[in-house]
Amino acid sequence: MKVILSVAIVVLFLGGLDSRQFGRKSAIYRSRGPNLRAVEVVLGSPNMRFFTECHSSYKRSLSSPALLLSRQATASSYFDQMCWKSVNQEICGKPTSVKFECADGYEKIQGQPGCTGLKALRNLLATSEELGLSWVTSLVRDAGLTAVLETAGAFTLFAPADGALTAQQLATINRTDSMPFLLRHLVNKRILSSEFDAADVVQTLYGNHHIRLNRYANGALTVNCVRIISPDRQGSNGVIHVIDRALSLTDSSSQTIYDVIAGEENFSVFSSLIDTAEMKDELTTEGLFTVFLPTNVALKQLSSTILKFLETNHAAAKAFVQNHITKAFQCSAAIGGPSTQTTLAGDSLDMTCTADGTIYIGEGIITTPDILASNGVVHAVSAAMIPDNGGYLTVICCTFLYYMASCLII
Repeated sequence: MKVILSVAIVVLFLGGLDSRQFGRKSAIYRSRGPNLRAVEVVLGSPNMRFFTECHSSYKRSLSSPALLLSRQATASSYFDQMCWKSVNQEICGKPTSVKFECADGYEKIQGQPGCTGLKALRNLLATSEELGLSWVTSLVRDAGLTAVLETAGAFTLFAPADGALTAQQLATINRTDSMPFLLRHLVNKRILSSEFDAADVVQTLYGNHHIRLNRYANGALTVNCVRIISPDRQGSNGVIHVIDRALSLTDSSSQTIYDVIAGEENFSVFSSLIDTAEMKDELTTEGLFTVFLPTNVALKQLSSTILKFLETNHAAAKAFVQNHITKAFQCSAAIGGPSTQTTLAGDSLDMTCTADGTIYIGEGIITTPDILASNGVVHAVSAAMIPDNGGYLTVICCTFLYYMASCLII
């Protein structure tokens, strides 16, 4: 049957659109042919990749339902003729380019648009070799998991790319058994990126160790706030998501946000403000929060008068603490440009990033990103954020004058 293949067209919206605004509609494209997926790559930073849910395919014979099933096919992925996607065009001040890759199970045939050749899916170990994941492949063999990834499953493997591990991580793994490391990156079921959700915490094969999966509106994908740079690489017995660094050995479900903050000496001042605000219960309950936490050094940049007042006044402390918390799960890897979130205090919190990787939160920057907790994530920041609420500022000013007056009387 003759198949009409569409030609890719990129249409740029003109007028009323700011290409610098991350996540805004700035371009759309049509399919360049069947069985492609689109990837937006930051030029000069190949690991900063953002993914669409867009798959271009054509209707073909269902004479081989087993083959379709092995690819986890859905009706929409085989009948859509046109694929539309807004692209960012610029992420953290760097221009992007949309690239097209063959969907797994297909390959390029010379002279034909898209990817029309069928390619048999292989087991996860063979697939990792095809993807150039030589370090992970070697580790699997050293750990004695070869037969497992060749014949068992289905599994989901979060595989660090070659060169993704630091020298310290490599030394740690070399000193210890590689089995625990691999099992922390392996889940006993197939999970596609389209199934990721902010509230999705899954258990790995390493005891009671859990990981959190996130999919963001801008196309960023993360696991435990580690960026996924090549998702949904299908194998016959599971799927591989390639990540840009190894996952932390810390269980994301082992401590609440309150526990994380209370257990860190550099957060002791903010921790005491949480107690003054009587917000311990709120930060230990289920839910998803992001805390942009000023360190002790950052808080001591405030005047001693204001800091003393915050430490002794419940209402002021609560407004202050709430102004550093949003009801969301915001990984640093998913911040790609100017955006705004609303704090629990009701104020707008501006965030953006620059080409050198610096992430700005209000007037400060993130100094330690992505400290995971069971009910959210904590980012240490370099500056405190005073609420814009006029009444709060009036109280601060009046209190300041009161202390000043007391000093004069003395």
